[in-house]
Amino acid sequence: MKKRYAVCILLVFFIGFPFQTAHAEKNFNEIYQYISSGDYEEGVGRLNDWYLSLTASEREPLEGHYTKLITVLSGSNLSHQDKLLELWSFLSLAEYATQDSVEYIRTLNAYFHSLTAEGNESGGEAVEELNKVYDAMIPVLQMMSQNNDLQAIQAASISDNDLVIASINQPGNSIPTFTEWYENHLAGSNIVLVSTVTGAALISALTYASWRKYVGEKRRKRLRNHTD
Repeated sequence: MKKRYAVCILLVFFIGFPFQTAHAEKNFNEIYQYISSGDYEEGVGRLNDWYLSLTASEREPLEGHYTKLITVLSGSNLSHQDKLLELWSFLSLAEYATQDSVEYIRTLNAYFHSLTAEGNESGGEAVEELNKVYDAMIPVLQMMSQNNDLQAIQAASISDNDLVIASINQPGNSIPTFTEWYENHLAGSNIVLVSTVTGAALISALTYASWRKYVGEKRRKRLRNHTD
């Protein structure tokens, strides 16, 4: 519970951060502020006004995601934090599709990478949160990949060794599922860690056993010499 609370606080911090920058889009800002404060009715109303202001061609790639978001925000089966994450996923896609900007997905990507360290340190307790955030990034990553938009992909990267962006930064490659990504990057590193620890323990045990055997042989030899 304590760890989940910390994750929620971190999520709010990373989600709120872009609104401190000049890149934040006013409509998205207002939509997020209403929904994050629990005023879903006003937030959804603002979101709908923004969506209807788009041209038909601008709405087309967003239509299915918009319908899903409205369903999520109107339902009661998800927590407030999960609804915010779903909203952030849509805003990332909408920002890229309508403004050719990647501030939202870049922030979401940064949050994802902050959770990878926690997932390793906690022995996998944060894997569920990682899965949710990774899935939230997929729609905009798919659009970037389909457009072969290398410039946007690079702009969404948070480092030269961004493992999420690297997975889509090769033309023709499909975006891996979270399970595939986790097994290739995090699970593998955990296996190496476990193997290293196990190997070190085994070597230490064998070394100790050999030392005890050596000491025992010397002791027996001294006793034999003393007896003779």
